[in-house]
Amino acid sequence: MIREIWLLLGVIFFLAVVTLAALAEAQTVSGEERMLRDFGLLPEPPLEPQAVRFDYTGAPVPVTLGVGVERRIVFEQPFRLGLEPEAASAFEFEIYDRQLLVSVRRPVTTRAKVQLADGRIIPLDIEGAVGTGVTAPLEIVAHAETVPAARTPEHPDPPPLALPAAQPGYVDLVRFAAQRMYAPARLIADWPGAVAAAVEQEPVRLIRGARILATPLAGWQIGQLTVTAIRLDNQESRRIGLDPRQVVGVWKAAAFQHRSISPGGSSALYLVSDRTFPEALGIHARIEVSGIPEGLEAWGDR
Repeated sequence: MIREIWLLLGVIFFLAVVTLAALAEAQTVSGEERMLRDFGLLPEPPLEPQAVRFDYTGAPVPVTLGVGVERRIVFEQPFRLGLEPEAASAFEFEIYDRQLLVSVRRPVTTRAKVQLADGRIIPLDIEGAVGTGVTAPLEIVAHAETVPAARTPEHPDPPPLALPAAQPGYVDLVRFAAQRMYAPARLIADWPGAVAAAVEQEPVRLIRGARILATPLAGWQIGQLTVTAIRLDNQESRRIGLDPRQVVGVWKAAAFQHRSISPGGSSALYLVSDRTFPEALGIHARIEVSGIPEGLEAWGDR
């Protein structure tokens, strides 16, 4: 009887050791996975559904978009995108070489034109609707018979289609400026018609209610709008919350890189205006940093 009891206790002890070893290994693996995931080294399972291939033979390509749902469209070659001006404000898109990332802000039905690098034009019949969950990437392949036939020298090819430039919204301008300031060069997409705007990199009176050093860094003009990127440096010993209502001047839109700035820290502010930066800033002139009184609490108070 005693022998059987010792045998049973031995089995129980062995099972306990095996169980504890398995739990320790699982915790180690879990810890390693957590560390790799925190550093972005653990590949995530693909979330994007399988791509849909469309063979373009001349008829417009139907493209279905859900409001607020981004979809990826892939072409054979680098391209330009043309949208009707009255419909352009409904779209958000980014172009990376042969890929178009596009979504719609509101229901819309319109025709867009894509001009490939070799001059071919592919029309897209875009329909954006609420509740449409189509997210699968769309790969558009143009067949050889869609290539325009060669012409004789007496009948030269007409010039490439002049595509209408998309009119940017405020969000587009802020995103454009933020990418120019902080994104890697390989992810920066040019916006047609964007030109650099002259900016004096001198401190200005810009934020009410806090000692924040505001220094314009760069600006761009697209159409009738100007977006300016500004560095903000917290000169107080406390964390400062950022509120667009504290920004002085006349602006169409204001967006902060962060919601607050820690003591001694910095952030960025993007301002959109329908005039140059100095004109939008108005009477709030350049300031001399060395001349700021130590106890000054509010820069830019009217």
